Amino acid sequence: MKLDWLGEYRLLMEKIIKYANTYARTYRKKMSYGTDILISAAEIQVLEYILENEEKYQNMAEIALRLGVSSSAFSKNVKQMLSKGLLEKYHSVNNKKDVIIQPSALGRSVYSDYCRYVKMDFIDQMEDVLKDVPQDNIDKIVMVLDILADRLINDPEDPTSKELIKIE
Repeated sequence: MKLDWLGEYRLLMEKIIKYANTYARTYRKKMSYGTDILISAAEIQVLEYILENEEKYQNMAEIALRLGVSSSAFSKNVKQMLSKGLLEKYHSVNNKKDVIIQPSALGRSVYSDYCRYVKMDFIDQMEDVLKDVPQDNIDKIVMVLDILADRLINDPEDPTSKELIKIE
């Protein structure tokens, strides 16, 4: 049976689903990614976000929200990364409850090694494919991916998504 509701975007959706499933299967798998440390894609995402936004001194809950991961999953990644020496923990002078995570020197080095690896492994290929695609089209692809991700995070039919639990 052919699913007509996807219309002309069937192949695009098929490829997005294939990528999402493959990524989900390998998200927590520890690999070297051209570094001396085994690290998962989840940990790389955390490190990358922290490096890009370190001057903002965001707390862990803010970073988890921005990455679209649960606070508990984020905390597990941070714990593993702290044990590897990739991150350092700080408290704000004004608020000791807020835990601020910053990259360590080792974290910076590992991320640099990772960047060199992925640049050679697949970013060069992507750039070659996308070099003739107008920026407006890239912007539209980004919007489509945001629509898909936002729908997964904010399921309006999930009755628990807006439920409150009283803290005693």
